Amino acid sequence: MFDNREIPDMFEQNMPEIFPQSDPGSFTWNGETEKWVMTVFHDYQWDLNYSNPEVFIEMLDIILFWANQGMDVLRLDAVAFLWKKSVLPARTSAARI
Repeated sequence: MFDNREIPDMFEQNMPEIFPQSDPGSFTWNGETEKWVMTVFHDYQWDLNYSNPEVFIEMLDIILFWANQGMDVLRLDAVAFLWKKSVLPARTSAARI
């Protein structure tokens, strides 16, 4: 979450809008926290910060839990959007898996 538009504006210089007609921009103002939140797809879908080790490990723990329960298939949607760098154009090969 961001206190002002400085970092969101840097990100938005290189990030394409996914749904420009229905959900323009990649950040949403949250009145409850009084901060800007990254919401690349929709304003109700907050992006997680996977560069934060606690977030990354928690998500791995959840995946491993379901694998240990006998999960047959794991669908990872929009994998290219997991890691975001404000200076890296989103459409470069480094942003693709």
